Amino acid sequence: IALEETFLRSPELEVPDHALALAACAPDRVVDLLTHESALHRRIAMTTLAELAYAPARDAYLVSFKSDPDGEIRLAALRALGGLGKEAAETVPALLEVVRQGPEELRAPVLLALGEIGSQPDLVVPVLVEYLEKGDIESRRFAAASLEKFGKRATPAIPALIKALEDLATRDWAVYALAACGKEAVSPCLLYTSDAAD
Repeated sequence: IALEETFLRSPELEVPDHALALAACAPDRVVDLLTHESALHRRIAMTTLAELAYAPARDAYLVSFKSDPDGEIRLAALRALGGLGKEAAETVPALLEVVRQGPEELRAPVLLALGEIGSQPDLVVPVLVEYLEKGDIESRRFAAASLEKFGKRATPAIPALIKALEDLATRDWAVYALAACGKEAVSPCLLYTSDAAD
């Protein structure tokens, strides 16, 4: 309780240190601060929990991502979910809903987070392919980056990744994703390279 009071009363520059100290001994207290009236305290609480990859706060991260009025906190919550990897698997349907229904400015960061979570490829890979093919530049790049994270589980995306090699904006990203797909992508890559040379 003393640490929490110190955290809440601290000057701005000292708050992160107090948040880390509080999180080390009472992480649930920091989770409670994700709903604090001060955006500064919410932001630091979220950043602190993300650094600790505190999985029990997964649902709280999702609530913050979907409803916090501060855009910086929403992005921090998304990074926190991505940092949990497969421990955030249950949030995938909600994140896919954001990709489909917006807001548009969150689409690309969500595509990236889906790759970091790396779960439910049967649901996620087709969506990544869709935005690799039709998204804006950032969405196309982040979709390719996420396909790389899925590795061999992203082999259904190989045709779309081959096509993405023709796009200067996504070529490098697609190369890394194809490499992660394994030997199944080698022949198409060689074929593309041969055709490009001609």
